Amino acid sequence: MVKRKKKTSSEISDSSCKAVRQKLPSGLKAKFGSIGFVKWTCAYSPVLIVDPMKMVLSQAIPEGIYNAWKHQVHLHSSIDDDDSDDVIGSDNDSTLEEAKDTEETAIQMLPVLVYWYGTNYEFSIVRLSQIIPWEEGCQK
Repeated sequence: MVKRKKKTSSEISDSSCKAVRQKLPSGLKAKFGSIGFVKWTCAYSPVLIVDPMKMVLSQAIPEGIYNAWKHQVHLHSSIDDDDSDDVIGSDNDSTLEEAKDTEETAIQMLPVLVYWYGTNYEFSIVRLSQIIPWEEGCQK
């Protein structure tokens, strides 16, 4: 007989993570799994951009870190707005290009959960704009 772990009311469900994932911009989701560098004090440290939904479901991070990330994403984005595609659906090419630029700028300001390599702290939340791509960071 296999004992099953009792679910507490505070546990994050797979369906709630899927709901959050569906609302995230595809440009942000595409960054999950990327390696880069973030400047910390006077040096650049390597980081891995992790998928918070996978991390909390696998219990690799505490639920509190996931909730803090989700709260910051909610504050910095319009992931709850259902009409976010209205501008992108325009027939005007210049409006479409401006919308893409605006979306990319907005994505750069969103918080991401990172795992720090070789440090005493494992995870933290930083803006995507703070992360330098791997290739660029190796040159610094």
